[in-house]
Amino acid sequence: MAGCVKSPDALFDKDSATRVDEFVKNARSVLQASKEGWEIRYFPSSDLEFGGYTLFAKFTSDNEVTLTSDINDERITSSYAVIGEGGPILTFDTYNKVIHYFSEPGGDNGEGAVDSGLKGDFEFLVLVVEEGRIVLKGKKREIPSS
Repeated sequence: MAGCVKSPDALFDKDSATRVDEFVKNARSVLQASKEGWEIRYFPSSDLEFGGYTLFAKFTSDNEVTLTSDINDERITSSYAVIGEGGPILTFDTYNKVIHYFSEPGGDNGEGAVDSGLKGDFEFLVLVVEEGRIVLKGKKREIPSS
C-alpha cells in the first residue's frame, strides 16, 4: 500500500527565514536589555586544556559591545552582530583583544601553541535566549558557553 498527499500539513506557521529573523531580533533585544550586562562563562578548548574564564559584556546598541574579563581588566568597546547564518550567530566582528585573545595564534599573544593559541571562538551559535539567560556554542570549536 502506498499513499500520497498533495498538500501536507505545515509543521510551522511561518517560513524558516521569518523564524530566524524573529529569533535574531529577539536575541539582540535580550542582549541589550540587561542593564548590568552579561557574565559569560567561557571555555576556549573542549578538553579544558586552558581552563575556564569569565568575561563581562555590555551590549549598548544594535552593534556596539564593551567587554572586559577576569584576565584583562580593560574595558574595550568594539562591534558585534547577531546574524542569521545557518542559524542565529553572535559574532564579535571587529577586533576586541578581550575576546580575540582566546582565538589568536599563540605566536601573537604568547599563550598556547604557536599555530592555534588557546583554541577559542569569537563567533557563537545562539542556542537558547531567555530573559536573564543565553546559551551559546562556539561556531568553530562547538564548545558551549553561557
